[in-house]
Amino acid sequence: MAGSKQGRKEGDSQKSLKLTYPTMELEEIKNLPIKQMADKNCVLFLWTINKYLEQSYEVQGPGDLNQVQC
Repeated sequence: MAGSKQGRKEGDSQKSLKLTYPTMELEEIKNLPIKQMADKNCVLFLWTINKYLEQSYEVQGPGDLNQVQC
């Protein structure tokens, strides 16, 4: 739900601030060739912000990855 009001506080602006770092669209992330990019015994992290927390759950790596939420 890009652009949802989740996490907004009373009086917050309705406009989102421009992010000061590069980003990827959800579909770009979902289509990354993780198996080809990652070593066998590596740790992968997905950075997200509260605004996109729900969408981050849509990102599923290969079925043999162990997923842990922090």
